[in-house]
Amino acid sequence: MLTACKVHKMKNQSLEQFVSFPDGVRVILENLINRGPLGTSAVVSLFVDCLLTLTEDSSAQSSRELFCEVVDLLDYFHSTRGRYSGAVENSFRSLRARLNDFNQNREVQVLQELLWDWVSVVQKDRQRRLSILNSKAARHLLGSEKVFLYDYSSTVMGVVYELMKHTSTLEVIVSESRTADGGKPIVEEAIKIGCEVSYIPDTAISHVMKDCDVVLVGVETVFPSGSFTNTVGTLGVAICAQYFGVFPLCR
Repeated sequence: MLTACKVHKMKNQSLEQFVSFPDGVRVILENLINRGPLGTSAVVSLFVDCLLTLTEDSSAQSSRELFCEVVDLLDYFHSTRGRYSGAVENSFRSLRARLNDFNQNREVQVLQELLWDWVSVVQKDRQRRLSILNSKAARHLLGSEKVFLYDYSSTVMGVVYELMKHTSTLEVIVSESRTADGGKPIVEEAIKIGCEVSYIPDTAISHVMKDCDVVLVGVETVFPSGSFTNTVGTLGVAICAQYFGVFPLCR
């Protein structure tokens, strides 16, 4: 059982309990600590990077040692990034299931192969789903000239990037929301993609909304009812979009 290795209490984001981790893993985790809010896709990508580095560089001499390090890594990501996001924890379920079924008395190479296989499956599935999502979303948004982006999301920016392949001009409206790091990450990436960017204060959202074709927001968890949650709070923007008849689209 996974609980057999839970010897640390993840009360904060300190890395002191991970002194046995390879330097490469600690570098990634330190980068994670120093970054602001991240979407599910970015968090899972960082976890995969950590897991690959741990699998390849760990000094563990037995399956049980490596097994416990992987469980520590899972618990750390759950404590710091997944506690309030069901989507993050859902992404780890298949790995937890594989670990639960694994015989820790087997050779460490067998566990390494299990971890490499899980990473390969996750990466291929993620690439497939993102490719489908970006393609369909871009087709759905063809003809849009002015897009309001609220909350940075690597997935949302992927949709914008795909849309830019099919249009000569696209204006992106970004607000200076404090919960989205002042909109800076969105502005920087939108400029790199080649979008025309308009940067506005939050108080001007209703003023520009009426001229937008669509609102794109990042989402942490989607529920069967069609409702969703995220970490920046987009209800006010959604109400404003509804008032002006602007179509909202969540990733």
